Amino acid sequence: MKSNLILVLLILSVACSSKKSDINAYLNKLNDTILVNKKLVVVIPQSGCSSCVRAAINFLKTTSIKKEWIQIIFTEFEDRKFLEIVYKYVCDKYNDIIFDKENVWRGYGLFSNYPLAIKIDNKIDFFEYIDPYKQVIWKQLELP
Repeated sequence: MKSNLILVLLILSVACSSKKSDINAYLNKLNDTILVNKKLVVVIPQSGCSSCVRAAINFLKTTSIKKEWIQIIFTEFEDRKFLEIVYKYVCDKYNDIIFDKENVWRGYGLFSNYPLAIKIDNKIDFFEYIDPYKQVIWKQLELP
């Protein structure tokens, strides 16, 4: 029984490490300074869970985190102008948004219907796809 638990923990550790590596490669592909200059990355897919996307947008509107520390990446969209109109406040507040029209994250196996939050401190500290049952994570992401 004990060996089964150790095996499960080892598998989970390897899977998490592999996903971090994929996220790291994805971020470097889009902009190689993200891991150095940012503390939080929010990847927002426009396909899928609309209430989850709204929660991400609301977080970005109300967070006390310095805007210079946040990188927003929109992906899975068809019309950039439409995004800029619908999310005008966010687009005005954060001037270095990345619009991933090619859906680069798919090439790294990161595709999801849920926003992806990535907390960074010179390396990836934490990442989570935030589905409807994990909305409390937005509050936990507030930096000290």
